[in-house]
Amino acid sequence: MNFSEWKEVALGDVVDIISGGTPKTAHNEYWEPAEIDWITAKDVSECENRTIKETSRKISKKGLEHSAARMLEPLTTVLIARGATTGKVALSTENMAMNQTCYGLQAKKGNDKLFIYYLMLSRYNSFRSIANGSIFDTIIGSGIKSIKVRIPSLPTQQWIGEVLASLDDKIELNNSINKNLEETAKALFKHWFVDFEFPNENGDPYKSSGGEFEESELGLIPKGWKISSLGQVIKVKHGFAFKSENFSEDKTNRILLTPGNFKIGGGFNDKKLKYYSNQADIPLDYILKTGDMLITMTDLSKSGDTLGFPAVIPIISDSEVLHNQRLGRVIYCTDLPIKGYVYNLLCSKEYRGYILGSATGSTVKHTAPSRIESYKIIIPNKDVLLKFDNIMSDVFNQLSLNYSENSNLSMLKDTILPKIMSGEIQIPMGRIYSESTDLPLEEKNKEQYSTT
Repeated sequence: MNFSEWKEVALGDVVDIISGGTPKTAHNEYWEPAEIDWITAKDVSECENRTIKETSRKISKKGLEHSAARMLEPLTTVLIARGATTGKVALSTENMAMNQTCYGLQAKKGNDKLFIYYLMLSRYNSFRSIANGSIFDTIIGSGIKSIKVRIPSLPTQQWIGEVLASLDDKIELNNSINKNLEETAKALFKHWFVDFEFPNENGDPYKSSGGEFEESELGLIPKGWKISSLGQVIKVKHGFAFKSENFSEDKTNRILLTPGNFKIGGGFNDKKLKYYSNQADIPLDYILKTGDMLITMTDLSKSGDTLGFPAVIPIISDSEVLHNQRLGRVIYCTDLPIKGYVYNLLCSKEYRGYILGSATGSTVKHTAPSRIESYKIIIPNKDVLLKFDNIMSDVFNQLSLNYSENSNLSMLKDTILPKIMSGEIQIPMGRIYSESTDLPLEEKNKEQYSTT
C-alpha cells in the first residue's frame, strides 16, 4: 500500500450525498403502523457500535411515501449527524430511512463503503470546521461535497476497511457477550428471588420441590428469610461537587463519571466518558476503584430513563475514576455476601417503580440516599446469597475484562485511524488480525504496521 498513489478528490466525487425528511405529525397514518426504522441524529450520536441496529422511532410505509425521506440502501449508507452532534457517523442496516437531521453517504461505483465510513470517522474535525448555525451546529450539503480527501484504489480501500472493521467486530462481540451476561444474570435473579426457584440443599428448585413458606409484609417468602429495608445492608454516599469549568471532552488521566455512564436497565456505559482537567489533589473517598457500585441520583430525561439504576466500575487502566455528586456510591454495612443480590435488585421492575414513584422534580428527576435506603427488601439466607454472589462475581469479572479489552481496542483504533488515512502508517496487503485474544492486539499486530 503506497500512499503516494492515493488521489486527492472532493468527497462528492466518490459518494452520493442524500438527505432525509419527516412525515407530517398531524397524520397518524404516517406513523402507524410503525414499520420502518427512522434514523435521527440522536440515533447516530448514541450508536454504541459501528452499525445502528434499531431506532428510537419508526414511521409507516405511507409516511415514507408522503415525506422527503427515502429507503436507504441496506448495509451501504454511511450516516452523518447534523445539528448538535455534527460529524458523528454510523452505518445503517436494512429497512431504514432517515430524517433531515442526517446526511447519507452512499459510495459510488469503484469505492468501498467501509473505507468511506472510516474516512469520515477520521475527518470529524473537518465536519466541525464547516459547521454553522446560531443555536445548533449544522452541516450544509455543499460543504460536505467540497471536502478534499485522499482515496486509494478499490482493493486498498477494501483492505483498510477490513483491517479497521476487525477491531470494531471484536468490540461489538464483547458488547454482545456483556449484554447476554447481564440479561442472564437478571433472569437468574428473577428465577431465584422472585419465583423462589433457587436450588435447595439437594440442588432442586425450592418452590417446585415443596419448599416451606411463611407470611411477611411483602407476602409469602421462603421459611427463614427476612424482611428489611435496603438501608440495613447498604448505605448510599453522595459524590463530590467537582467544578463544571474543569469538565472536559478531551482525554485526561481523570475520568469523571456522570449519569450518562449508566445504561437504561442498569450497567456501565463507557461511550460517554467525560474527563476532569484539574490536577489538584482530590480526597481519596471520591476516587473510585474497580468493582465499586454506583447508583444514578439524577436524570435529565422526562421519564427518568436511568434514575436509580446501578453500575459496577470496570477495569479502567491508567486513569483515576472520580465520584461525581450526581451519583451515589454503595457502601456495604453487613457481612452477608450481598453485592450480586443488591445489584440485580436495583435493576428490578419493583424497585424501579418505587424509585420513579418517589422521585422529585419535573424536568430533571432526582432521588436521594434516604429514599433508596427506605426501600423494603427480602433478605435471603446466607447460603443462597453466597451461591448467587459466587455466580455474580464471575459475571462482574468477565464484564470488566470485556470493557477493559474494548477500551484498549478503541484506543488502538483511535491511534491508528488518522495515521492510516494520512499515510503515516501503511498496512501490508494480505495480513489479517488474529481472532485470538490471548495477547493484546498491539502485540499481535506490531509487525503488521510500518511507519513512514
